[in-house]
Amino acid sequence: MTATVPIAKVARLNPPTPRELFDHPEREVSFVPMARVGEDGRLHNGEARTVGELAQGYTYFANGDVIVAKITPCLQNGKAAYVEGLKGGHGFGSTEFHVIRPGHTLDGRYLFYMIWNPTFRHFGEQRFTGSAGQKRMPASAVAEFEIPIPYPDDPKRSLAEQKRIAAILDKADAIRRRRHEAARLTDHLIPSLFYDMFGDPVTNPKGWQTENLDQVAQLDRGRSRHRPRDWPPLYGGPYPLIQTGDIANCNGVIREFTQTYSEEGLAQSKLWPKGTLCITIAANIGMTGILAFDACFPDSVVGLVAGKRVTIEYVREWFVGIQKNLDQSAPQVAQKNINLAILNALQIPVPPKHLQERFTRIVGEVRESQGHALAVRQVTDDLFNSLVHRAFRGEL
Repeated sequence: MTATVPIAKVARLNPPTPRELFDHPEREVSFVPMARVGEDGRLHNGEARTVGELAQGYTYFANGDVIVAKITPCLQNGKAAYVEGLKGGHGFGSTEFHVIRPGHTLDGRYLFYMIWNPTFRHFGEQRFTGSAGQKRMPASAVAEFEIPIPYPDDPKRSLAEQKRIAAILDKADAIRRRRHEAARLTDHLIPSLFYDMFGDPVTNPKGWQTENLDQVAQLDRGRSRHRPRDWPPLYGGPYPLIQTGDIANCNGVIREFTQTYSEEGLAQSKLWPKGTLCITIAANIGMTGILAFDACFPDSVVGLVAGKRVTIEYVREWFVGIQKNLDQSAPQVAQKNINLAILNALQIPVPPKHLQERFTRIVGEVRESQGHALAVRQVTDDLFNSLVHRAFRGEL
């Protein structure tokens, strides 16, 4: 048997700082700013500070509490945590946290999973107050949010069941985290391989011969000639249109897109072939991605087609290595940007082609492994989300 009850009936919201702490202003406690609470549901304990430094102007919490961001976009991004490991058992943090202290009939880990999920975030978002950019979930909304309580008439059995459910979710979350960590480590393989085979792309310590980029590749800006650019007939057809955001978030290979051109859109643009390297030249300077399909892109992107002396994977990873320098050197008026002439004149080291081809083969194998890892990660994410959903419905 499970009943749904408002959080306010089984927990205390935003409890005050204990008077005993004010009596010892020199006592060290943990300071946890918003940045120390991850979107992954983890609290990364901050620095030790004294009560005297923090007691005024910060939010108090203690081991065993649950904290959740109340402001946009932190709430929607999942910033929440079960609090543990605080210095002396006490901590202070951002005033943009709500603190939920479970009562004697509510398990803290169980409570955490009941609010660290899309249902709670959507509930809070629908009840935001305040102006754009400063919208917050009020304490009253947290108080009225209903969570399932198993065996509500038998507190001892209820707590045992809550702990059982929380333990299942802890195990599922641990598996999910391991998959994410494995994927993160895999992401470092390609840059490490590049540095091992070719050296630092900025300093060229192996002394490879250098050439102007336009001597080893063909570069040209994307096209979007029609004005206004948002004319509706340009869009909604079969031709993928790649934007700078698609490139920045592609992890090396552009496999997804959010906009398309119609025949009229294609007529005022250009369709670039699969395998083209896309390079952003405005705002986020020097972000790159290789097209996995034929596509168009606007003039805020440069397309690069490799010549016979370089492979596209080598050039792409070289750009990754110099991206920070390229961004820092970009002139800025209204926003940072670079032009085609700057890219053409970049000096690129040109190692022997057989080394580049070996690098390309290994990168292909790594990307294939990444694809398998991503699929497994998605399965574990779906499993975890399903378990949380079932727990929230009282079905776990």
